[in-house]
Formats: sequence, structure tokens, C-alpha cells
Amino acid sequence: MQLLMSNLRPVKITLDWRAAGATLPPEIQEQQTQNLYRALRQLPELTRVDRVPDPDVPDGGMGAQWLTDLLMTEVLPGSIGGIVRTIQQRLPGTPMNFELEVDGQKTRISMNGIRPDDFDAALDKLVQAAEKLQAAKPSQEPTGE
Repeated sequence: MQLLMSNLRPVKITLDWRAAGATLPPEIQEQQTQNLYRALRQLPELTRVDRVPDPDVPDGGMGAQWLTDLLMTEVLPGSIGGIVRTIQQRLPGTPMNFELEVDGQKTRISMNGIRPDDFDAALDKLVQAAEKLQAAKPSQEPTGE
């Protein structure tokens, strides 16, 4: 499936490795999250990298609280390789869930870990999912009438 570059819309990708990090101490989970966050921010092809705010911060809590083992990114489909390579380098073999979204259309892909031998297959799987979302009709927003 070939899509014209001018018609490509950004793909929002949520990276979720909470299940893999659940047995680690919280400080290690936070360190891994910060390391991957900083590494992804260095990629020029990413249009956005964000930490995910904790929706359960108590009233009166001071400052923002962030979830660990969870990041949100935004990228054009042809640049997904940078994300996959960074994950492979920073969290090799870590099971990872990817939620891809384009114009409200979502798909979820789980991987047992991205090892060097699996890199091409993992990248192909994500790019194909992104292309499929790109080809789908954008979801209709309610008109409010």
C-alpha cells in the first residue's frame, strides 16, 4: 500500500511497558521512563514526546505526577523506525504495547520485546499498522446539532 507523503497524517503512538516493569522498584521504573523519554526527545523526526500524567493525583497534590513505563509520541509513519531502534537500545527484550492512533482510529500491537534479530519484523508490523490507519477514513466528529 503506497500512500502519498503529502497525505500522511501524524501517528500518535503510546508506548506502554507497565506490565514488564511492574516487579521493578518505583525508582528503577522512573529511571527507565526518564531515560527513554530523553532518548526519544533527541530524535528529530518525532513531532512530540510526552510523559503521561497520572489521572489519580489527590486533590491539593503539589505539581504534576507522571505515570512510569508509559510515554506518548507523535511521528509520521516513515519515521517509526527511530522509535523502534531507541526502544531496542534502551529497553532490549522488554515486552511493549504500542497503541497507534490516526484521526481517532486506533489499533493496539503487543510485542514480546524488540531484540536485534526482531528489529525488521517489529518495524514492519508497526509501519503496516500505521499505513492501514492512514488509509482508513478519518472518524467523523459530532456536529453538535
